[in-house]
Amino acid sequence: MLYVLNVVDVARHKVAGEVMRSKSSQAIVEALKAIWGRLGVPVRAQFDNQQALAGSGRHLGQVVRFCLMQGVIPVFVPYSEPWRQGVVEHYNDTFDKRFFRTERFADVPILAARMADFAKCSTTRSTATRPSRVPLPTRPRLAPVSSLAPSRELGRSGR
Repeated sequence: MLYVLNVVDVARHKVAGEVMRSKSSQAIVEALKAIWGRLGVPVRAQFDNQQALAGSGRHLGQVVRFCLMQGVIPVFVPYSEPWRQGVVEHYNDTFDKRFFRTERFADVPILAARMADFAKCSTTRSTATRPSRVPLPTRPRLAPVSSLAPSRELGRSGR
């Protein structure tokens, strides 16, 4: 089964998506690296409260640790309150109904290419009405993959 992680940059009215083979924390981190490599690293990233994103119990999830290492402030939407991220929910609904469910894709590269075209069309429509408000760095600042391993400095014990 394939999954898609969609990212909406509400400040610049840009969208990007990445195909994932699972919804694991590692797959989400890899997808964020690819997306932030194209859009730039944000100051703040807003997420749903999925366990793969937030972590469980007293331990920070891998996605949260990755965000913090990049200098990104992770923000989580309260449970059962999707209206707090209406722009993203609207885009995901549009993506699902007008793109993802409209055709069968032969393989992942074809899906990724078509997603890029869909995102470009979505970006064109939204940027035509509003100018960009926040300048972003031209080069994404990504931490090395080896720094994603759990460490004692982050309060993670070897239990």
